Amino acid sequence: MNREQEYVARITALELELKNTQQVALFGCFFLIYSSLAYFFQNITSLKLFPNASLKSFEICDMMIQFSK
Repeated sequence: MNREQEYVARITALELELKNTQQVALFGCFFLIYSSLAYFFQNITSLKLFPNASLKSFEICDMMIQFSK
């Protein structure tokens, strides 16, 4: 492989890695919003949908961040 092809391959790999990281972060944000809303409605209506929902969502987001590294 010449130098130009090597650079193109590296850039392509970095773009794919960035895309995967963005997808994981986006999923984490949606999950955090969803679980926060569930926790809010649990406190308002006392439905007990997700006990300790906010704590669990932060733990899952931390695991997702560690996995994406």
